[in-house]
Amino acid sequence: MDAREHVLLSLPQNVHPAQAEELAERYTLEYLDRKTQGNYTKKPVETCGIEPQYRWRGRLLDVLDSVGELVFRLGYGDQLSIEQIAEALGADSGVVASSKEGIRGALRAILDSEGVSLANGENKQIDILLSRLALLATPDCSGGDEILRSDKRGHVEHCPRCTRGLRLIRANQLAPSDLIPPNEQWTPPNTSVIAIHFHPDSRHRRNGVLAALDGRAFLADNDVLLVDPDHVPDLGERLYELLLHGKPKKTHIRGALVRGGGRWSEGALLGPVADAAMKKTLSQQWGHIDSIDSLPEPLPEPPSPTRWWVAAMLVTLLAILGGVLVLQSPTTFATYPVDVEYGVSKGELYTRFDAHDQALMSVVSHGVRGLRVEHHSQSPADKGILATGKGDFALRIVGQGPQTSLLIASNPQHMAELERFIEMSAQQFDPLDELQALLTRRYPQADIKLHRLP
Repeated sequence: MDAREHVLLSLPQNVHPAQAEELAERYTLEYLDRKTQGNYTKKPVETCGIEPQYRWRGRLLDVLDSVGELVFRLGYGDQLSIEQIAEALGADSGVVASSKEGIRGALRAILDSEGVSLANGENKQIDILLSRLALLATPDCSGGDEILRSDKRGHVEHCPRCTRGLRLIRANQLAPSDLIPPNEQWTPPNTSVIAIHFHPDSRHRRNGVLAALDGRAFLADNDVLLVDPDHVPDLGERLYELLLHGKPKKTHIRGALVRGGGRWSEGALLGPVADAAMKKTLSQQWGHIDSIDSLPEPLPEPPSPTRWWVAAMLVTLLAILGGVLVLQSPTTFATYPVDVEYGVSKGELYTRFDAHDQALMSVVSHGVRGLRVEHHSQSPADKGILATGKGDFALRIVGQGPQTSLLIASNPQHMAELERFIEMSAQQFDPLDELQALLTRRYPQADIKLHRLP
């Protein structure tokens, strides 16, 4: 099981069994964060500063009433909220809150009687100690298959560790064999990882790089890609074309190669090797990735063909001047022009377009379902979800029928009034023409392209 292997890989060497039991929960949650959220950030370890003593648990249970004992087990053992405990007990939440305060006070009195300074500590430290006491196994517990032995039933009923194990078995979350250590010695696996760190100005390029790697990498935190070098041996070649076109820029990435305890699993990298690689990237120079000899600089801008275009520019300027005099209105130009291609595949319209890094894109279709927003950027980075991995963007229009029309707008700012303009245009004879006119008047710096099937 991946979660178990991540815990075993992450535990420090020669750790005490009691500490291992406490850390196991932390590393299990860490694995779930990696698997479901792509979150590899190490969370700070909260501690009360002292080791729990089993005699404190016994003294505490001796002074608690029946409600207090249930609140202790459910609130500190199972980590239920006050509302959840109240619902389980059929009690008022105020009663549960008061009971919880009573439990804290009882433990403070026990600690004070033994001269433990934590007796005067903050509630947060007291709660951490209570949580550990609620899960503290009996001193004679050896775990394992004794949970299912009939002659150990009395022990199981009084041992939090064995009680939890039995509950997991009855809920089909564990098999009895999971509690029995393997006969053979487990050898921790080692693996390699390249962590590629993106500068904040280019973190929106991660999806494009991930696509170029055919998905054989994981997104980690906000600005890191974790790459398996054994499955992407040609990483340098795959990055080459993207870097030539500044997607991302060479000076906006850096990477570190680390080998250590870990294993690549479905959806997550197990073990501490990921954290080690991510930390190492922070000391790397921008523009350098371990195992890659050199990264290319972006291609230079094409030279200006001045002598060939002087005459054309003069003619153009005269034409613009004439247009200004005739129309008595200034000519405006799009801040970020967009190049658009269209096509039809299996009866559905698709489009590919190339846009400036800072452009905000909005796409509206018109078909059998009326006007529909297909994409609407809140920031320049949003269009990264449309990246093809080849330096441009693509979008397929689904469910609007074979006669779909399309409006694509590139603007230096968020089109906050798009939804309102769509409502105004929806009832017009030609909604997209009306929408284009409204957007052009409101956002004169936008480049708006309108496509209709012939």
